[in-house]
Amino acid sequence: MAELTLFTKYTTLENRVTNYCGLMLKLMYEERPTSFAEVMHEITGNEDLLVGPRFLQQTRQGHSVPDLTIDQNSFRIVFEVKLSDWFTSSQITAHIEGLAAQNDAEHKTLILLTNEVKPATKTNLADAYELAADRGVELQTLTFFQFLNSLKTVRSRYSDALGTTVDELEHFLESEGLLPDWKYRLAVVNCARETAEIRDYQLYFCPDTGGSYSFRRCRFFGAYTGNKTVTDIADIEGIVVASLDDSGRIEYSVSWNNEGVLGSGLDDDHLLRRAREAFEGNQRRREELDGVDMQVFLLANMTQTEFVRSGKGGLYGTKTYFKVENPNLGSAPKLASALDGESWPADKVIN
Repeated sequence: MAELTLFTKYTTLENRVTNYCGLMLKLMYEERPTSFAEVMHEITGNEDLLVGPRFLQQTRQGHSVPDLTIDQNSFRIVFEVKLSDWFTSSQITAHIEGLAAQNDAEHKTLILLTNEVKPATKTNLADAYELAADRGVELQTLTFFQFLNSLKTVRSRYSDALGTTVDELEHFLESEGLLPDWKYRLAVVNCARETAEIRDYQLYFCPDTGGSYSFRRCRFFGAYTGNKTVTDIADIEGIVVASLDDSGRIEYSVSWNNEGVLGSGLDDDHLLRRAREAFEGNQRRREELDGVDMQVFLLANMTQTEFVRSGKGGLYGTKTYFKVENPNLGSAPKLASALDGESWPADKVIN
């Protein structure tokens, strides 16, 4: 057993990441226990988790009523940290059984902390979830991105020094590739001829041929509709590729699923259902599949804006990308509002 310390002797990245994340929680608790409690409520989703002692007056215990009682509920939260979402069933089972044996803990939680949780990972954990429920253990998955956002929920209530440390942790995680940069990326796409379809159905179709139609994964979609202007911003739920099999039937496959950022309910079935509806209700798009595979961007929360290209010329090529650095611009409506009336920054960083 090793105490968390600023001067860790660990050299492997996984152990260093574990130390830094744990140390951040420790520093937050030492500075402001109530903020630590809020963060743990955010991370675990358990509002019944009590951090620190309770001070009670005239509380019955058995046949007596003491004038003053100070008590503290016990809990145990265990983290398994991986640099990618590769968790072994034997290790998870051992953690669950170990937690279940802690009879003195009222709340027992196992958190699998990693860089990204793919839909298939949750499916593969089905047996572990069942075992945890049977043993009275709460099993949860958490990304480093979500962990940081939990720390930021109480940022206004802790010191500037601790806030700077949170920023440093974010920069460290980002430099190690543990914060997938697509979550901070806006793709501005030249789609002037498809404006009505994008706005009416929150869909964008294009060939799946690579080259100019090859896209880096992104969090946001910006519709560039001419006049040097992005007129609409949307969240990207995901991308589905449609193709014809040998019998002429449409086959669908999920290319991206942005569930980790946009929340629950965006499993592959949801994306595939939207894609089927998109093609079945659109004769023109179905006919296009005779010549080429198609990909469809499944958009949400479309919001109008006026984000204008400064300088000479318009959008060169089919697309361009922007990095969204401000963590408070975490949804399409917020980003659209921030960009409304602004011009394209030369360095392509949105603060």
